Amino acid sequence: MLSLTNKVAHGEGDNFEAVRKRKDNTLLDVSFLGAPFHVDGEESAVYGIYRDITQRKRAEQTLASERLMVRTVIENLPDQIYAKDTESRFLLCNKAVALNAGATSEQDLIGKTDFDLFPRELAEQYFADEQAIMKLGKPLIGREEPIVDKRTGELHMNLTTKVPVKDSTGKVFGLVGMNRDITERKQAERDLEVQKAYFEELFESAPEAVVVLDQEDRIVRANSTFTRIFGFTRDEAVGKLINELIAPGDLNKEFISLTNKITRGETINFEGVRQRKDGKRINVSVLGAAIHVGGGRLGVYAIYRDITEHVEAEKAREKLIVDLQEAHAKALTGLFSICAWCKKVRDDKGYWNQFEAYLSEHSEAKVTHGICPECMLKVLKEFTGK
Repeated sequence: MLSLTNKVAHGEGDNFEAVRKRKDNTLLDVSFLGAPFHVDGEESAVYGIYRDITQRKRAEQTLASERLMVRTVIENLPDQIYAKDTESRFLLCNKAVALNAGATSEQDLIGKTDFDLFPRELAEQYFADEQAIMKLGKPLIGREEPIVDKRTGELHMNLTTKVPVKDSTGKVFGLVGMNRDITERKQAERDLEVQKAYFEELFESAPEAVVVLDQEDRIVRANSTFTRIFGFTRDEAVGKLINELIAPGDLNKEFISLTNKITRGETINFEGVRQRKDGKRINVSVLGAAIHVGGGRLGVYAIYRDITEHVEAEKAREKLIVDLQEAHAKALTGLFSICAWCKKVRDDKGYWNQFEAYLSEHSEAKVTHGICPECMLKVLKEFTGK
């Protein structure tokens, strides 16, 4: 204040902003205009005009704080944020833009265009898009476009949004943009597509009938083997309760028991009976388990294999064993027709066979030959005459 008084005393005026105290000792921001007052060429007084600018100063402080917060957010976002003028020259950008462009700081990009940073074919596309945005006044939202990472020389994929900026009269004076690197996401999508293709091929070419069920045991998907084994078309199967489709009536009780096991987190593996569309029942082996996603049960998959031929073959084999056992018992316990003189045995066809041959054919017994003591004496007497 003393400095001001000295200025006025020397005939100078002054205009400045300061803080002054009120009667109640509260402070307020003011603007001050002061100058000497002359009468007849001589300074006779000094006048001062004070204006309360507290609200304006608070607004300025709020605006400065908001700008600082916005700038802090922009600087720390991993996305590339930038603003350009009508000639597509950079007005400002964040660190992510500078790093991707291979610059050491954001200031290195101010005034430059994409032609200074990227391959010409990419820069021409960026420039054409931006000029169209500013000419038409319409934003470009969520376009996927390639970009070169100058740090590595690798081609990345960005999700780009660019919006025209207008003044109070509606005239476009530039644009703001945001690029998000989605390279990893695109790679993950491609990997997922490959995995899906593998699954689809495995699902459709599987020799077993495969179905996917939702939480209510309705069929969501069924492969071609399922339609072939059970006789239903996909349209007839999808959306239907699987128990009503292939385990109706007396088979339903078993199905409910298996469903309860799967609900408890068990994997089922058993052999049973299921019914085709034409009502014929077939023997199947079933493997089923729950499908979990994020810790929750999403549904169930089930794999059916038609084992009817196997079961029939097993029954035939068991019957054959029983028949053989009965035939074997009969062969050993039935009546033998033996010649009283030569001791040959007559078989079922009426032929006479040596006893040894007959026994070997009708049993598992093995035959060896020896001579008893009585016969030994007879043989010796016959050879020696004694």
